[in-house]
Amino acid sequence: MHPAPKHIIVMLLLFIARSSYGQEDNGNVQAITDISGKYADAIGKKAEGMEGKLDKKSEKALQQYEKQAAKLQKKLAKIDPAAATRIFGDADKQYKQLTDKLKQPVQKLQKYIPGLDTMGTSLKFIDQYKDKVKNVKELQAAMTKVDALKSQFQKAEDIKAFLKQQKQYLKDNLEKFGMAKQLKKLNKQAYYYSQQLKDYKETLKDESKIERKTLELLNQAKPFQDFMKKNSMLASLFRMPSDDPNDPAYLQSLAGLQTRVLVNQQIQDQQTSAIEAILYATNKISPAK
Repeated sequence: MHPAPKHIIVMLLLFIARSSYGQEDNGNVQAITDISGKYADAIGKKAEGMEGKLDKKSEKALQQYEKQAAKLQKKLAKIDPAAATRIFGDADKQYKQLTDKLKQPVQKLQKYIPGLDTMGTSLKFIDQYKDKVKNVKELQAAMTKVDALKSQFQKAEDIKAFLKQQKQYLKDNLEKFGMAKQLKKLNKQAYYYSQQLKDYKETLKDESKIERKTLELLNQAKPFQDFMKKNSMLASLFRMPSDDPNDPAYLQSLAGLQTRVLVNQQIQDQQTSAIEAILYATNKISPAK
């Protein structure tokens, strides 16, 4: 394994040395003289590549849904034209609402994704010192690409929720017409898309050598640790504890903790997802179930 570039090590050692000797000044770093664009470039390429792939998968999932829904409507129209008009008229309204929503700018990613959080927050930390940073263009470009990926993930979450809702809606309305078999393909499509989205999130954890080494050194620096506590995506969802357990802002944030019911529901959802993934990987269940 090749060592990290010297200029990265020098820059990060400034953080570590400053932390080690207890000379922090509210988490600020006195001087950064040099920083490589390699880390930002690696993050930018990773985000851009995944954003493109996720966009294509999402578009394909919606196209498959439209195609399968049209087949179901056509079949039902032969059995009960009035029911077909009513059932799929509502489905079309839901689909239009989704497509209109997807055209709007995404304000904020609602789902916490650890790998994406690390990518975005580390770049924001470095961006504090852009006046001392070389290759600023690479840094700014990487931040833009990470924001685009966040938007794409939120849109994917909206699509996943829509497909899940439509799967249940059509199941409830079409099974009584003896169309359970025809619904199977729609169920599979929704399941596969959910699995693909999960796989992309896992892929974000696969770090390149430059990412891994840079983050290892950054994580040893208290200024970076403090920045993560206050500015990470996780911190925006749930304020991280400060060094002072009596910090009024921290104590106030406790009022916003999730209730026991919500926590239990999250645990149950995670357990169900894990079990489905294991059974799916071992071909023990059909995605239609």
